[in-house]
Amino acid sequence: MSRALVQSRFKVERLCSVNISGSPKSSVHKRPYKPGQHGKNERLARKRVSPYGAQLNDLRIFSAFYGNLNFSVILKYAKKALGSKGDMIESFAQQFELHLAMVVYRLKWAPTIGTARQMLAHGNAILLNGKKVDRGYIKPGDRISLSESVLQSQAFLQGQAVPTRQVPTSYECEGASAILKHLPALSEIHYPFQAKLGSVLRHCRRFIKKSTVV
Repeated sequence: MSRALVQSRFKVERLCSVNISGSPKSSVHKRPYKPGQHGKNERLARKRVSPYGAQLNDLRIFSAFYGNLNFSVILKYAKKALGSKGDMIESFAQQFELHLAMVVYRLKWAPTIGTARQMLAHGNAILLNGKKVDRGYIKPGDRISLSESVLQSQAFLQGQAVPTRQVPTSYECEGASAILKHLPALSEIHYPFQAKLGSVLRHCRRFIKKSTVV
């Protein structure tokens, strides 16, 4: 499953005909057909997708948006969400949104999630409550900030220049820092495509049930 799931975002965009990044330079616009040597075959393009296949495509899109996550990671978060007492879909989405790389991306400090991960990996670009971090999660009341050396970097300037993204209202921004006021509600989490979180969660439930069988 994980091998079939982790693919290039550009390949997933063409496979599912979805602009995952929301960019006008998306591969969907440049090559509006499926990848592979038979991608331009109209008969295959019209081939009916099974309910399982539709769920798998929704999972691929979801994984690609959050930086090509392994299925094992998504499954782990799905288990926590299915065991929560509140809104399972909202709980599921929140777990991905609280990852520091996603926070950096949502705050428009990086143009892509991949770039946000690189900024974190440096270990001296991102501060959480005043301490330098290279991984982790944020919780309500935490302050995340950028080191001064990053403010003039190309990655930061490119992130600030993206017009199609807005900083979620769950954050209170103060210059090069922000405080998470509360857990983001599902209505505050923006996707540049029609995110079918319920479909992704139902697909994960299939494997959770299998893993519990003795």
